[in-house]
Amino acid sequence: MAKENAKATNAATLTNKFITKLSASPEAVIASRAAILAQQAASKANGLVTKLDEERLELELKILSLTDLSPETSFSLVPGGVNFDASKWINDLHKTNLALKMKNIELEAAQDIVNEWFGNNA
Repeated sequence: MAKENAKATNAATLTNKFITKLSASPEAVIASRAAILAQQAASKANGLVTKLDEERLELELKILSLTDLSPETSFSLVPGGVNFDASKWINDLHKTNLALKMKNIELEAAQDIVNEWFGNNA
């Protein structure tokens, strides 16, 4: 008897859930889908900001490496070691500085999108 009551209760629950889903208003369905899509979009936008920030940090580390011109020994005044090439060094530094400036612009634009579309705490 208890098993039959449990089955009936379970069937009623399933029926009620089915009926609830079947009779949901179009507005409720749209609101549920919109909430999920908004969470997905906010997650992707924040992921882009995180990715760009990591890339910015890598460029800053590269600039620190490039500008560490201390001689390898106290007997040598050749910056960065024996094979220092001033032309290559300045080109690498220039290229990295430009990349960092562009990355900061990209990061700012991505953060602006997050702030505008998902709020500051997205």
